[in-house]
Parts: sequence; C-alpha cells; structure tokens
Amino acid sequence: MHRGRLKDAVELQMEVLGARQKMLGPDDLDTLSTLHGLGMSYHALKRLNEAEKIIAIVLESRKRILGQEHAYTLWALNDLAKIQCAQGRPVEAEELLVSILDVVERTLGTEHIGMFMTKHNLARAYLCQDRWAEANALLTELVGVQTRTLGAGHPDTLNAQSELARTYRHLGKVDLAEKLYVEVIPKLKAKVGAENPQTLSAMGQLAAIYTERQQSGDRALENDAANIGQTVGGLDVPHAKTF
Repeated sequence: MHRGRLKDAVELQMEVLGARQKMLGPDDLDTLSTLHGLGMSYHALKRLNEAEKIIAIVLESRKRILGQEHAYTLWALNDLAKIQCAQGRPVEAEELLVSILDVVERTLGTEHIGMFMTKHNLARAYLCQDRWAEANALLTELVGVQTRTLGAGHPDTLNAQSELARTYRHLGKVDLAEKLYVEVIPKLKAKVGAENPQTLSAMGQLAAIYTERQQSGDRALENDAANIGQTVGGLDVPHAKTF
C-alpha cells in the first residue's frame, strides 16, 4: 500500500480504536482486531518498535481471553515473528514459529491458511539468516500445497514462488531462478499491481540476475525495475538486492 494511504489507514484505525475501546472495552474481540490492524500498519510503515508493542498487547490479551491455541492467538504470534524478523531478530522469530508448528497442525490442519502463514514466515526467518537450503525445502513444499489448495494464481502462492526463486538464485540455480521470476512477475503485476512491494522485489531480483550474468534478458522487465526504482511512494523496497 502507498505510504500516504497507510498513514490515512492509521488515522482511521486510531479513530475506530478509540470508539471501540469506549463502547466495547479494550478486551472486546473487535477492539483487539482493530488494534492488531493498527500494529501491522505500523509494521508496513517501518515503525517497528511501536508495531511490536501493539502486537504484544494483542497477543497477551488473546491468550488470556481466547487461549494460547486459538487461531487468532496464533495469528498474532505469526505477526510478532514477522516484526522480529524485520527488526533483525530472525533467530527469535524462528524459535517462536517453530514452537507453534505442532499446535497449528493439530488445531488448524496442514492445509489451513494459518499453517501456510506460519511456514512462510518461518521460511522468511531462514532467508534472513542466509539459510538458503532450508528455506528452499520449506518453500518448495509450501508452493506445492498452496498451488493445489489455493490455486497457481493466488497472491500467496505467487509470493511463495518469488521467495523460492530467490533461494534458487543463492543456491547457484540461476536458470531456475530466472525462469520462475519470468513466470511469476507478470502474474504478480496482474494480481497485486506493478508497484506492489512484492512485485518490485521480484523485479529487482530478476534485474540483478541479468546484471550479474551480463545478458540482455527481458529488457522490458529490467527497465520496469530500473524505472520504478527502490521506493514505492516512500516505502523502502529492494531494487536489485543481492542478499
């Protein structure tokens, strides 16, 4: 989402939160849902410390009200791990996610969106630690089950494929990475938009492959990545990151 719209979203969420806290109380599930949304808006705006504090409040409240194994509690745990990863704390994120894998499988099942979210966030924690082989194995499994259950064109499937291509690149399987990026990028453009951070990240990775191999490749995609640049409406987005 564009930074300006994110700021608008935060203002609206703050207004709704105040009204719900007053009318329903701080522990009402709708109040906590609004608070959760506010925390993740802060995450998107890179206001990570504020995001962490808010999601931690939501998590503890949901544990107390709904229980430690409720789907909404597990959702908050996932988002806390996502924030920790963004803060440069992937080991803590990994530990948190590994600790709930069995619970997610037992309570939600192996093909529930909550399991997909948990495994994708765990793969990201591996990526942040340069553990490419482990991330590759997990993402390969995830792409397979998401393709079968959600469909090949679902945004979550496409995002997982983009991350999988990144692991191929760092494992030296550059041809596989290029092929997958070329396949995924047009679909991402169609599904989430050309200036979505997920699309830009994939385009930046593909442009980096072309640069590293000193080949022309698909000039349209490479020029798109160069023209859009490293930011989307002020949000920091990797262009040709090599990590």
